Amino acid sequence: MGTDIHVFIEYRVNDGEWQADPHHVFLDGEYPRLRPVTTTGRDYELFAALAGVRGEGPEPKGLPEDVSPQIKTEADRFLGHSYSYISVKQFKKILTKQGYDFSNTSKEAFYNYDDYDCTKNLHPQNFTTIVNYCEDMENNIDWVVFDKHVLNDGEDKYKIDVRLVFWFDS
Repeated sequence: MGTDIHVFIEYRVNDGEWQADPHHVFLDGEYPRLRPVTTTGRDYELFAALAGVRGEGPEPKGLPEDVSPQIKTEADRFLGHSYSYISVKQFKKILTKQGYDFSNTSKEAFYNYDDYDCTKNLHPQNFTTIVNYCEDMENNIDWVVFDKHVLNDGEDKYKIDVRLVFWFDS
């Protein structure tokens, strides 16, 4: 039996509350759910480097204490193991050490379900796509929904933090 990783993206603006990336919300009947950005790509060396899954590596950190309510709900519904989280910068460092190639700058295929044929593949081509997407999110204020955020007393200064929350199934 194989092990899969389930990755969710969270962001916050100016050290506010963490929010689930809204591009991954879908309706399951009447209830909103979150679609993980990947449940394929069984790279056991990477899994070990992230949370000691299927090899030597760090202990998983558990869900963050300040995890977004949407991701907490998904974690509660899912019977997974080795729950953890990581910054995009740390994730990229691990991928680079694992030999991942960042020449592919794709960042859209795994979330734009209107333009992407979900019947063929629901997930990114590889983990670098997630990094590209998250780095763009960190550097582009247009990605963020501002219905709840007030930016530094009306100034146009902002800071966007993005992290990945993940767990495994076996």
